[in-house]
Formats: sequence, structure tokens, C-alpha cells
Amino acid sequence: MFGADKVGAVRVAGVVAAVLMGGGIGFAVVADFEDLPLSAESFWNGSDGSGGFTSGRAFFANSYDTVWGSWDGFAYSNLTDTGASGYSAQYNAIAGGGQGGSVNYAVGYVGWVLPPAVILDTPRALDGFYVANSNYTYY
Repeated sequence: MFGADKVGAVRVAGVVAAVLMGGGIGFAVVADFEDLPLSAESFWNGSDGSGGFTSGRAFFANSYDTVWGSWDGFAYSNLTDTGASGYSAQYNAIAGGGQGGSVNYAVGYVGWVLPPAVILDTPRALDGFYVANSNYTYY
């Protein structure tokens, strides 16, 4: 998602609205995050220690630090407040939702442990990968 030259040098936060569209003739794989359980106006940041989540046929890696209460890699959210700012708005999409009206969306952050990594169940070319700013990055 982010160039290797940026890892460690610049901390980046962004929102992935829908990802992995395509993969072959007559075959589409879509990770739209709608298959992830989430209460309204909330987020998941890896505090359960699972190390990531799967949407569609892709795994999104996450690292959560229980000492600092911080995360990096990927989280997911459905927060819609486009006016929120500051640290507390790190899970908000500046667009107010996911691509194409998707309620849930992923949030990527290059932190100190791992860059946002997406691991596909089978290697394939991607036809689309939609990215927007988080409120934290935008404001």
C-alpha cells in the first residue's frame, strides 16, 4: 500500500475503502469489509490480539501493543463523522464511509512494528484498490 522507502521514515494513516477487485476473467474477488462484524459507529483495532483480520479472500495484518494501547498495520471501522479531528479521529474516513457506499472500511497505518500488509489467499493481479485519507491525516 505504501512504498518501502516510506516505511520507518514517515508515519502514514489512510483509509482503504474497497480492495482486491478482479483477479481473472469472469472471476472477481472483493474485500469490501462488509463481512466483518462491527457495531454501528465503532472500530476494531486489534486489541483482541488476533494479529489481523480476513475480508473476502485477503488477510490484513495488524499489530497491537497492549503496553501503549497502540496499533499499526490495518484496523477497520464504520465511523462516519467527517468533522472529527485529532488523534481520536484516526479511525474516521474523511469521506464518511467506504467506497461505493460500503459501511465498513479498513484503516491502514505505518507504525513501528509492521507496515500495512495484505496477504492474498492465492497470488493474483489487482484491478482496483481504493484509498482515501483518514480524518487524522486530513486535518
